[in-house]
Amino acid sequence: MPKVSTSVAAKAVTNVRTEVKLTPSVRKALLKAGESWEVNNRLSTEAEKAKDKAKAEVDAVMSAAGEFKALEEGIEVGRYKMKYSSGDRTFYDDDKLRKYLTPAQMEACKTTVPTKGSVRISAGKE
Repeated sequence: MPKVSTSVAAKAVTNVRTEVKLTPSVRKALLKAGESWEVNNRLSTEAEKAKDKAKAEVDAVMSAAGEFKALEEGIEVGRYKMKYSSGDRTFYDDDKLRKYLTPAQMEACKTTVPTKGSVRISAGKE
């Protein structure tokens, strides 16, 4: 039977923790999956840093050559396509819309799209 412990903080936040007895094989499999995730997360972080460095290099080289406008329009070098993206995006500001729409109209504008569920893993300190 799982043990449930509840604690209430000053802000009335309730935390529920369920303890589950794991068989040694299940525990071992979960630890192995966690270790694999941790290694791959570190490699992924290092790869992202390397990719960011390469992108900055492309930006610097094209700017130094006076060809930044071409990079904004998109270039092709060998088998690589490169293009500068400004990072601007357009979206509706809910706070501004609330001034002009009723709550029912706001709700009517919402759309829920099913997405693939995922498992979140984080590595704590040993």
